[in-house]
Amino acid sequence: MQSGKSPPIRKRTPPHRRAPPPKPTETGILLGVADPKASKRFYAALGMAVDRDYGAKYVDFTVTGGALRLGLMQRQDLAKDVGLAAAGSGFQQLVLSHDAASAQDVDDLVHRAEAVGAAITAPPAAQEWGGYMGYFTDPGGGVWKIASA
Repeated sequence: MQSGKSPPIRKRTPPHRRAPPPKPTETGILLGVADPKASKRFYAALGMAVDRDYGAKYVDFTVTGGALRLGLMQRQDLAKDVGLAAAGSGFQQLVLSHDAASAQDVDDLVHRAEAVGAAITAPPAAQEWGGYMGYFTDPGGGVWKIASA
């Protein structure tokens, strides 16, 4: 039985008085892919080092000395984990980016990716702003931008 009184309102600490958020020790990107084994071969061919491999369930790469990780997970399992439908195609509002040291490195990486199953969606080219970049999709449909300044 209720007494008719509302519970007391908790006062929040103003944002400028809160302690700063903890700093992340690494950033991770998790891609839902149709075939983790094929995607593993693709990313290994691009020079990424496998850190953990759980077969068809999950593959984890260390990309830059522990500051960034790339994980591959079967698309339906990942969709279930995040509570979304697995169906869908086309542009998913995510582009992964790799900064290369030179235009030649951009060309080399894009062509290497194509050789191991990528589909080039925009060939490497000089940009009006002075940079050089190209785009491809990996075998699972993930979009990558490879660029140099």
